[in-house]
Amino acid sequence: MLARAFVGQSMSSTAYNAMTMALGATVLIALGVALYSFVFMLVRWKTPMRRRHAIRLILAIIAVPCLAGIQYSVLFFVFLPALGRQQMAEINAMRAEQLATTSVTQVGDITHTG
Repeated sequence: MLARAFVGQSMSSTAYNAMTMALGATVLIALGVALYSFVFMLVRWKTPMRRRHAIRLILAIIAVPCLAGIQYSVLFFVFLPALGRQQMAEINAMRAEQLATTSVTQVGDITHTG
């Protein structure tokens, strides 16, 4: 649903790259937390702390595909459509400019008197 909130908005490549870097860093943090929780869950197996580490491990493992899904949805539902609209606008502007320079008559030159 995050991507649907941005549909119709334009996104620059700088904003997309910043978002991708933030999501990548968050994935690395989630993997680090998962590794930390797994190790300390094993070390503290016979203590009450085992349950907290197990819950933290499960949450970190769930977070990784969720973050990847967010990045995928931002790419395909926000960034690429905005890039396509921008490129089509540039192509249409160049096409109109080329038509204006190559036409023998311009808009408004000929009036119909009928």
